[in-house]
Amino acid sequence: MRSVLWGLYGAVLGALLVGVVGVLSIQATGLRAGAVFDLNNTLAGITSPQTPYLPMLGIAAVSSLAAWALTVGPRRRPRLCRVGLVVGFSVSTMALIALSFVIAPDIAAQRELLLGILPGWRGWIHRGGGESAVHLLVALAIGSLWLYPDRQPARPTAASGGGTGGQGGDAATGAEPVIDLGRR
Repeated sequence: MRSVLWGLYGAVLGALLVGVVGVLSIQATGLRAGAVFDLNNTLAGITSPQTPYLPMLGIAAVSSLAAWALTVGPRRRPRLCRVGLVVGFSVSTMALIALSFVIAPDIAAQRELLLGILPGWRGWIHRGGGESAVHLLVALAIGSLWLYPDRQPARPTAASGGGTGGQGGDAATGAEPVIDLGRR
């Protein structure tokens, strides 16, 4: 049951990532062209064209936070929880990436806005799903399953005393077994 809950966390993380990166990408596109967009992606003002430092920094920060949440954050959780997180994130993010390509032809058909930005959440998904940072994080999430393999506790063997009072580990304290190959 916990893995399902972690899967939902991953799905929410993926949707938030695509949405926030989409909003910031629209703001960056607007600033490069000298336009200021509101959250509905409608033209709110005109400014001189400039380099969008803050939106680019925001995309980097949000992507780094998502990378941490997918790799380092859950490293001490059971493998099933980590798999649930990655599967939820990957499925929701890839679904939104696919949706971003499906809704893309609407721009040419409807000629809705200057610069081809769809209004509202459709524009966020369209731009966020097309960002390479989002694509890279899906690959990183899937690869993160091999970053922290489950650690199996060391079990005493016959050569190390087998937990019978020899030079092996102590089961009560959890000490690692010591193998001394120099003595017989």
